[in-house]
Amino acid sequence: MLWRFFHITPYLGISKVRYDKHHISIDSAIQHLIDDDGVHEGKLVTRKDIASNLYSKIMCKVIIPGPNNTWDYGADIKIVTIHGTDYLKTDSNPIPCDKIGNLPEF
Repeated sequence: MLWRFFHITPYLGISKVRYDKHHISIDSAIQHLIDDDGVHEGKLVTRKDIASNLYSKIMCKVIIPGPNNTWDYGADIKIVTIHGTDYLKTDSNPIPCDKIGNLPEF
């Protein structure tokens, strides 16, 4: 019998965010590595860290706590340029602000 092992290409998940005082830009977030072993413990990162990963073509998506210590996977996070400024978004809406879903804020 031939066994095949499928490996997940590691990517990142964002589970919580903190916005600036005007609620326009993400200030920081909790980011998790996701690989064959599952979702790893989160660490605090800056908006610049998230953007740098996206510019480097590292996939990043929204993750939400699910039942029984599991995670539900949401939309991909991408960079959308509006009037020459880059924003972190899960859609392509033209509103000039970061918006990556309805994640809990901390």
